[in-house]
Amino acid sequence: MMLLGELPDLAETASGRDLIRIGEERGEKRGEKRGREETILAVLTAWYGTVPAAVREKVAKLNPDEVERLIQFLRHCQSLDEVAQWLGIANP
Repeated sequence: MMLLGELPDLAETASGRDLIRIGEERGEKRGEKRGREETILAVLTAWYGTVPAAVREKVAKLNPDEVERLIQFLRHCQSLDEVAQWLGIANP
């Protein structure tokens, strides 16, 4: 029996289950993007040493499509300066 003013558990209602599902999907997408960003930075560090803060910040702000395009670009990239240019950074 629910007391007046007491709310049901989210998982007990259809809309609550929908909200939980949406939250989980968003979390998965954010986690996937974050993992790809970290991989990009790890690769850049392994190839070129220290990665400037401007490059790190720009990579963190990329949307998922841009992250994918950067990953493809890295396959042909020759220098950290090229990465910075791709990101629109004049002087990393």
